[in-house]
Amino acid sequence: MRQGINPSKTDNRIQLESTHRVILSVYIPNLEEEYFKHAEKVFKLCLESVLYTSHDKTRISIIINGCCKEVEQLIYSYKEDYPLIDQVFYTKENLGKINAIYSIVKSNLEPLVTISDSDVLFLKDWQDETYAVFENFPEAGMVSPVPSSKGYLYSTGSTLYYGLFKGKIRFRDVQDPEGMDNFQKKVSAQNFTIPFTFKSIWSFPILKIEKP
Repeated sequence: MRQGINPSKTDNRIQLESTHRVILSVYIPNLEEEYFKHAEKVFKLCLESVLYTSHDKTRISIIINGCCKEVEQLIYSYKEDYPLIDQVFYTKENLGKINAIYSIVKSNLEPLVTISDSDVLFLKDWQDETYAVFENFPEAGMVSPVPSSKGYLYSTGSTLYYGLFKGKIRFRDVQDPEGMDNFQKKVSAQNFTIPFTFKSIWSFPILKIEKP
């Protein structure tokens, strides 16, 4: 039988040391099929690139979204060795990327959240460059490192209306048209995913980015 008062009722403050949450969704059901043959090695490169380029106020969540045993064991071994990985979510069946990620996004309080697939290579200073965009464009809600010439037309009606109303929408010529064409040829909407960082609902209306 319980005695006394639950301590959490007298002190319900949440102390959060981290400022940036990175969420990696991993779906590698086997290592035999041609498509997944090298997926484990690619995922290791992805995970290590996040670990080696992220500051110490970063926390990493990994979703085991219907993975084979080899990948499951790999993820848990990394969690034991790297304190930045503080959450591992397991689902036996593949829930789909959106459903799996949503469950983590709504349960964390960091002011910045980065969502990525397990085949993205994070480069040095990626966080500083992301923060610089948010600081220079304080009304931005999301930042992606990948150019998209027509991305401004996708689910951005309210943003376009706001920009037109305030006279803040401008267009300029692409600095490297050949590079943009080559990029478009190299990737396709079918097999290429875009990582992005966004402000969580807890950070609005004002986000002050504290660098470590």
